[in-house]
Amino acid sequence: MIGINRKDKRYFLDRDNPYNVSIQIGSFRQQKGQIRDISHNGMCIAVNIETFLQKQKQYTFKIYGTNDNVILETTGEIIWNINNEKGKQRLMYYGVEFQNPIQIPYNIRSYHYVTN
Repeated sequence: MIGINRKDKRYFLDRDNPYNVSIQIGSFRQQKGQIRDISHNGMCIAVNIETFLQKQKQYTFKIYGTNDNVILETTGEIIWNINNEKGKQRLMYYGVEFQNPIQIPYNIRSYHYVTN
């Protein structure tokens, strides 16, 4: 479990989860990542280590469901990051605080592990 200052109920998704995120970086670039956990006010995402997202900067995030359909689009700010290099896995974890609380899609709420 990765995270700092958890204040909301979190829905944890395992590594094989089908929920991906696309981060809009500037006007023309998007980076794909995977959601590790999500709450009404934020999420933790894992992206390739070469991806650099600035703390305290706003980004637009699109969350994709099982059929690669966009199920949610929101804006958020990067509030923390952790470098996680283990063997061949070279990931950067980012903590995102949403600009406005979101409604978590039912398929995530009904299926995934929950904790505070």
